[in-house]
Amino acid sequence: MKKFIVSVSAVALALAFTFNVAAAQTVTTTTTTTSSAFTRNLTIGSTGADVSALQALLIAGGKLQIAAPTGYFGAMTKAALASWQASVGITPASGYFGPKTRAYVATMGGSTTGGSTVPGCVAGAMFSSTTGAPCSGSTSGSSSSLNGGEASLEDFDLVSEDDAEEGESKVEVATARFYARDADAKLDRADFEFESTGTGSTDNEPWKVFEKAYLMMDGKTIATKDVDNEDDWSDEGSDVYRVRFTGLNSVVKEDKRAEITLALDVMDNIDDADNASWEVTVADEGIRAIDGAGIDQYTGDAADTVAFDINVAGENDDLTFRESSDNPSAQTFRVDADQTSDWATVLKFEAEADDSGADVQIKKLPITIDFSNSETYAQVVNDAKLVIDGEDYNDFEVATSTNGSAVLVFDLDNGDDVIVDAGETLDFEFALEFKKTTQYNEGTTVTANLTAVNVNNVDAEGADDLDQDALKGSVDGEAFTLRTSGVTVEKTAASATSDAGLDTTTTDDQGMYTISFDVTGFEEDTYVQLTAGQGSTTGATFRVENSSNIEIASTTGTTTAALELVSGGSQTGNYVRISDGQVAKFKLTVNFDPATTAFYRVQLVSVNTNTSASAPNVFQNVGPEEEFQTNSIQVRN
Repeated sequence: MKKFIVSVSAVALALAFTFNVAAAQTVTTTTTTTSSAFTRNLTIGSTGADVSALQALLIAGGKLQIAAPTGYFGAMTKAALASWQASVGITPASGYFGPKTRAYVATMGGSTTGGSTVPGCVAGAMFSSTTGAPCSGSTSGSSSSLNGGEASLEDFDLVSEDDAEEGESKVEVATARFYARDADAKLDRADFEFESTGTGSTDNEPWKVFEKAYLMMDGKTIATKDVDNEDDWSDEGSDVYRVRFTGLNSVVKEDKRAEITLALDVMDNIDDADNASWEVTVADEGIRAIDGAGIDQYTGDAADTVAFDINVAGENDDLTFRESSDNPSAQTFRVDADQTSDWATVLKFEAEADDSGADVQIKKLPITIDFSNSETYAQVVNDAKLVIDGEDYNDFEVATSTNGSAVLVFDLDNGDDVIVDAGETLDFEFALEFKKTTQYNEGTTVTANLTAVNVNNVDAEGADDLDQDALKGSVDGEAFTLRTSGVTVEKTAASATSDAGLDTTTTDDQGMYTISFDVTGFEEDTYVQLTAGQGSTTGATFRVENSSNIEIASTTGTTTAALELVSGGSQTGNYVRISDGQVAKFKLTVNFDPATTAFYRVQLVSVNTNTSASAPNVFQNVGPEEEFQTNSIQVRN
């Protein structure tokens, strides 16, 4: 033990401080005597033994960072005094040592015994050097030092602060506010009650969720408590648990409002978001204080509750799949009878990670392929790959394969990680290489889809593994028709107008629709018949639709149609021959006189061909539909 005593004979002043310089957070003291008889005000420029005594007090309280008192009141002493005044509630905390501060210091005299468990306190210190809180065992804050007599705690209000993040430290969740009326009151005890309002069956006990609790008064920590053990909580019944702070020794000044804030350290292994909602309250007498008359005063309101949520890691991680703007249209794809085909990109899509979540790593991605004519994957496809942000990924397995369908699962966690940054999108292309046509039927169609079931089975991880609720979207591909010879079709223009008053009734209109398109031949000569109709074997098949995409029967109203060659090809009679690589331009014209006034449009369905100048026997659907249709216009009857 080491004693540091400053005597001031001129003003009959003696302050004795006994402290253990090697003490840590918790010390045991014997007897400390502090007496004071300050007789004058002290400010910048003051000198003397009383200044040294004041500096000794500030050094012991951890406010003045000098080795020993100097006896001169300078800027450092003023700043330290102001900090100390603020920590004990003296206002204004100006750094001026006047009558109010002298009176407060006078109450610190007397003897104390026992141990201290307040962080930052050493033997003889009146206030913690780390928190500014009174050290237990000091007479500061005792009923004899409080202004006034009997007090009352009034106007209690519990207000919500912040939600918590999983693994977050010292997050403020609730603040209790109240006034000390008519006199000072020394805060002695504070109880907070917790109830889980989540729907899950685990982690509804607070010691499984919270590690440490903090009590702060007016922004300063006055107590801490470990709360990660069941013994740290009191069971109040009905799954309500109480945490209690005692021995607080913090003074609420007369007619001032106290703000008592509860803060928590949240564990980082809360995996069930259903258990991350909590309700906090202070019971009717949950806060206790003692007034100047030595009477216990209480406040609280069990009906005043606040709610806070714990944002569980990963709960904001969403991954959404959607169609790319350049997803390939339906088309005829050239294959070969003697060798495998070129690569065909049959599906394009993108994945977006929620900007409020974490980056998402995609580990496995399934894609479904459908085949017409009940072919199997092994008969039609030679190889498959994903192209992600320009890089090829071809590590996959055929998870299921039946007649007409197959599911491929790509392993993307084998080498370079596939990461979708939060708030960003990543582009995907799915491509196939087809076998020679001796393995399957001419005209087989192949369609690739990222179905809702596929998306649900995506293996992805953000802050945590993404569940089905976090995986969203689906993408449909267009049909690729596999042919060794034939034509490809590309729309070039479409229009719709109405011609009024064709009949004796002036309100009777006729819709006039045109669709222009190019037909390109490949491999061998192909013939297109210059006829058009609805549901008949003609060179071009079309349908009339209303604004609800419902086909209008050919017997409803009057329809006339014609297919004409604009340029290219070689016309013989009513047929146009298109050679390998040659382009022929056609225009379909449809006039429609409806039986009912409504909005109508025309859709080109297919271009039909033959290898000779004969009725067509190969029917090639065109698409996507929205590309090969006119706009809708109102046509009156």
